[in-house]
Amino acid sequence: MASFFAALLTLAFVAHQWVEANRDLWPNPRSEEGLAITLTYNIASHGFFLLALAAILAWLLNQTRQKASRDPHSSRGKPLKRHRAWKAVSQHPFATVIFTACAIFMVSEASWFYKEIIGWFDDIQAGYLLDNFSLRMNLFRETMSRNDFRFYPLAFQDLQILSWLTPYPKIWMIFNVAQMIATVMLGAKIAGLTAKHKQGREAIAMFAILFIFIAPSAYSYFQFIYSERIVTLLFAGHLYAYINYKFTKQALSRNAAIACALIGIFFKDTAILLFLSPAAVTLALGNIGLVTNMPKPSETSFKGWISAYKAELAIMSLALFFIICFAYLSYLPSLYVGGDRYDAELKFLRFEPDLRLFILSIYTAIRSFQILKKKETPNPVDGANFGALAYVFALYYFVGYRSSNYMALPMHFVAVIDILIAWQSCIKPWLEKSIGPNKTGFAGTFLSVAIIYGEHMFPNTFYHRIKDMTMTQRSWAATYKKSDEILRAARETGQPVNVIFSKSWFRRFSHLKQLKYDRLIYLNEDTKEYLIVDGVGKGGFYEPQIGDFFLDLDTGRHRIKEFGINIDGFVPIYEYAENLKNGRIYTKR
Repeated sequence: MASFFAALLTLAFVAHQWVEANRDLWPNPRSEEGLAITLTYNIASHGFFLLALAAILAWLLNQTRQKASRDPHSSRGKPLKRHRAWKAVSQHPFATVIFTACAIFMVSEASWFYKEIIGWFDDIQAGYLLDNFSLRMNLFRETMSRNDFRFYPLAFQDLQILSWLTPYPKIWMIFNVAQMIATVMLGAKIAGLTAKHKQGREAIAMFAILFIFIAPSAYSYFQFIYSERIVTLLFAGHLYAYINYKFTKQALSRNAAIACALIGIFFKDTAILLFLSPAAVTLALGNIGLVTNMPKPSETSFKGWISAYKAELAIMSLALFFIICFAYLSYLPSLYVGGDRYDAELKFLRFEPDLRLFILSIYTAIRSFQILKKKETPNPVDGANFGALAYVFALYYFVGYRSSNYMALPMHFVAVIDILIAWQSCIKPWLEKSIGPNKTGFAGTFLSVAIIYGEHMFPNTFYHRIKDMTMTQRSWAATYKKSDEILRAARETGQPVNVIFSKSWFRRFSHLKQLKYDRLIYLNEDTKEYLIVDGVGKGGFYEPQIGDFFLDLDTGRHRIKEFGINIDGFVPIYEYAENLKNGRIYTKR
């Protein structure tokens, strides 16, 4: 297998050298022929990638089944516990209230009126919903056909699958709720398995408060487009399964950890640092004798060493698969197309840490000191801490780092695990001796609320993000609805209805085409030309006339001024809210 990987890497290197030396033999990558070549290559290469990924997952599933059939201690055939869900609800009422309240709000606010969703799914209602099981090429172009050295081929493909099942975003949001709850539950379980003392009932509520009510979670769970949501869930599943494997040595847990990592590393180009770090740290510390029951190379045969570290080696081997996939799926086509890496100008641009990153760093430093002094035994969470710090540095290197940004969600997840471990191992035992177990549980919940309250004293918080998101979506939806009413009324009077729009997320105008008009006109913010894109005289140029409408669904006063969009002579006839930048309808007097 190693020789096969080496051959593939060598072939990629040879292809790189050949492309560089023979550029004049290829058509211009920006030409129609060049674009066709790259598109064909992208489709073929990603097809092979998806087949290979499916084959590996099928092999892992088959191996798990075979191991389970031979394992006398397998849980197969054991009766399922009844009423487990109701028991969990009764034991964790406060966490249930949090989950329920978030679910109601998230589902009620879910809509199509949010940035990329409008463009990516502009064709979802095409074909009268009779051919819904088809690939969304907009999503394919966004991830698998970028050719700018970005590499996250599986990102947003969960949305691809959801779009096949239902066109309704409120149903999609139920899946977001499920992912959020599962991530919280797994995080609390990871902390419970790692801490020295028994976990209390307050743990899930504490984790929910500290993890949900932060700006990165507002980005990721209350909207659709950010892949950090599923990266964090898969990382939680990976870490939980890996910890279980360290305790039980069951093939099911080992293969589940490998499967989560295998999928997760392709949802975000920097996610590989998260998934490989727990195994890498275990491998490194085990080989210097700091991990219990993990032999140094000098203490066993090579075969025994392989057997002892087979899970870690299997997880680390994913790095080779990742590198090969990057070489063929991203590097070679990006090399042919040319140009800088996407967002290359953001490299080391900004670094905005917060209390969570400080806690993560201090906790990791203390644990490292204790482990090296042999006062503590390392565990997979220690590896996750190093992975989270490496992930933060990678973001800082590539695009800059902000703790309030959606990309910081995995760091927050690991930091909350550390906080819960510190609570259960240090603070909780001391409080139980002073005020008793019941009051200690309330104290932990109150402490979590106090931390969130303190964090909300600073800018870029969960509240600000949610407020901005909901107001934006409501203004877009209300202005669109009002546009439909005004245009219908204008048509009923018999006057020509000409609708002008400019710099907008509605630029693919599938939503605008549902409005009633005679002409739909695009004002190019660069050339300042008015082009009829639909209706009477399609394809021709246009000059604004008295009675024309200008729709500012999402452009906003700032961008109208920034791009020099000419609305002289247009007066507002509708305004969603005075304090918002957008959400207006104008007519020419």
